[in-house]
Amino acid sequence: MVPHQLEQILLILLDNAMKYSNERYIIKVEGTTREKFVELKVIDFGIGIPEKDLPYVFDRFYRVDKARSRLQGGTGLGLAIAKRLAECNLGQISITSKENEGTTVTVRFPLAEKRVP
Repeated sequence: MVPHQLEQILLILLDNAMKYSNERYIIKVEGTTREKFVELKVIDFGIGIPEKDLPYVFDRFYRVDKARSRLQGGTGLGLAIAKRLAECNLGQISITSKENEGTTVTVRFPLAEKRVP
C-alpha cells in the first residue's frame, strides 16, 4: 500500500464524518486485523444516509442531499476517489448507515506478506 494513498482515504472519510455529524463531533476510528486482512472503520453518529441512497454513494458526483451538500462544500467525488484508491491497493470499501443514527465506512486491505531477508 502506498502510504499517501491510505492517508488520502482516511482524510476523505474523516472529512465526511465531520461534515455530517450534526453538532456532536464524535467520530471513532477503529483498526483491527481479521484473518489475512487489516480492517479500518470510520464511525460517525451524525445524520446518516437514507437506505435508498446507499447503492449510489460511491458513484462520482453523487450527493445524497443536493441542497445541503452545496452548503457544506464538496463535489461528490470523495467516496468515489476513496473507493478507487482502495481497489488500486487490492482493498475493499463498504458503508452502512442509518438515518439520524450515523454511518460506518469500512476499508479492508490484505495484510502484507512478511519477507525473510
